[in-house]
Amino acid sequence: MISHSPFRRLRRLAIPVAALVTAVLVGCTEQDVGSQACPALCPNQNVVVKDTSFDVVLTDTTLTGFQTFGIEQSLVLASVGGNATLDIRAVIRFDSLQTAYLPPGFTADSAPVGITHPDSAHLFLHVDTLNSRVPATFTINVYDVDTTSVDSLTQLLVPLFRASRLIGSRTFTTPEWLDTVSIPIDTAKLRVIVGTTGRLRVGMQVVPPPGADAFVRIASTETTVAPNFFYKAAPDSGAAQVRLVPRSNTPALFSTAQASFADFTIPVVGTPPLAPNTLGVGGLPAKRTVVTFALPTFIVDSSQVIRAILTLTQLPRRGYRDTDTAQLIPLTYVASTNVTDPLRATAFAQPLLGAIRARYSAGAWTDSLKLLPKDSGQRQVEITAMVREWGLNPTAERRILAFRVLDEGFTQADLRFFSSAAAPSLRPRVRVLYIPAPPKVTP
Repeated sequence: MISHSPFRRLRRLAIPVAALVTAVLVGCTEQDVGSQACPALCPNQNVVVKDTSFDVVLTDTTLTGFQTFGIEQSLVLASVGGNATLDIRAVIRFDSLQTAYLPPGFTADSAPVGITHPDSAHLFLHVDTLNSRVPATFTINVYDVDTTSVDSLTQLLVPLFRASRLIGSRTFTTPEWLDTVSIPIDTAKLRVIVGTTGRLRVGMQVVPPPGADAFVRIASTETTVAPNFFYKAAPDSGAAQVRLVPRSNTPALFSTAQASFADFTIPVVGTPPLAPNTLGVGGLPAKRTVVTFALPTFIVDSSQVIRAILTLTQLPRRGYRDTDTAQLIPLTYVASTNVTDPLRATAFAQPLLGAIRARYSAGAWTDSLKLLPKDSGQRQVEITAMVREWGLNPTAERRILAFRVLDEGFTQADLRFFSSAAAPSLRPRVRVLYIPAPPKVTP
């Protein structure tokens, strides 16, 4: 949803310099901009500071799809509200099962023997226990989700999570939920898979007790501790153990994309959709909000901006606790106007860094705001640095800001704000304190 908002109201307050010397001096000391400086305060000069509030949001919209499919650092398993509020599952592919081996005593030039009775199979996972939230007991079920259909589509994968396809399960207690865990896999069912398709594609689902919630993070193939699948080639005590890492052989015609399909998260039930006239940041699947500004050129390009503040009005989200927090992070657009896809351009957006960041004091830019999703009220974001940069580089800078949450794509924290289509008192607004450019004097 993109909402258009022309200039709706402009409020200016001219204040004599006698009442604002302190404010101007604070602007000088706390908002050091290097090449720009505050004008000298002359006794014979009447400097005017204007305090202006604008409805200057040209467009604001929420985009969904962060992080990018298949390159997540963590696989998320979640069940909140009995799967009615949040239901996130994951798929791991082992498309190259070992189907033959050399029994003990065989030489290297011997013919391999087919694996007909694999034994002691288990799925080995590295867990992010710090960012997982689990009850005293919970279960992780593993299903065979291999199919001849397009098995990366959620609507085709979900029906495969059924009892007849269950191939593994383990119930954990809190003391058993360690950094590394294993889940036993039914070797009788694995035997059929090894002897037929030669590939194993597993779907994982977390199941908490009734009335409880669970949120689990597991390291993906994008890390150095990817999931592993182990099984013995035969029940014999001396039989070799097979160790496999995730691998996908599809899509067949796009080998460069196969790594992304080795493991991925599927959102069965994501965070609730946005209400009309609202913006969203965070949640699962992850959302970012993008705001395009239409600040007057006579302020951005000609005046000295002392301070600029963006005010967003937050809506409360039900179901969150006092300990559930989210860090809202403002981002600047670094993609050129040649990048026309909004999702890609927003994915490139970065916090204020580098040489631009070095030109400003800490108070000229908000790095992050720690918020509670359950709270409401006005939230102020300091954007002085970017407004000044838009004036210094009118052609190089896109007058756009984006917002994401910390741990994007791996947290259920979901922030909501009113958009520019909401009631006037709730819309995003920018307040600018500035010194107008002096009038040109003709000799």
